[in-house]
Amino acid sequence: QLKEQSHVELSGTIKCNGDGCNAPMVMRVVPFLESKPGDPPPSGDLGGILTTKTITGLGTYNILVPKLKTPVVLELLVDTNEDGLPSSGERLAVLEQCGKIVPSKDLSNLNLDCSDKTIEGPMGGPLSPDEPPPPEQE
Repeated sequence: QLKEQSHVELSGTIKCNGDGCNAPMVMRVVPFLESKPGDPPPSGDLGGILTTKTITGLGTYNILVPKLKTPVVLELLVDTNEDGLPSSGERLAVLEQCGKIVPSKDLSNLNLDCSDKTIEGPMGGPLSPDEPPPPEQE
């Protein structure tokens, strides 16, 4: 359907090491939603999924998306149970580049890595400099 509309092509490589990397993968392109600390949660129409593609095999990929002037996010699910939806225990790689992926033209080198990773440090990463310091622990 997208081939008949104004569209662009996003491309890059997919890397995956670990259990389940031979499973089908589902790539979704969704709108980038920026929020700052203290902002209320978004409401209304969030735009939903712009396009989805099932990908088999690692290496290079390409996906057609509507031509837009607003930023998008790429999500890549290692779909080990093959239901097309994120499930507990499945890996998901997200590429957002701080809202700099704008599909107004063909874009390349959008690389995703779904490899097993060891999470280090606090969940959620370091505290935001915009947030007050946490209360002292006793």
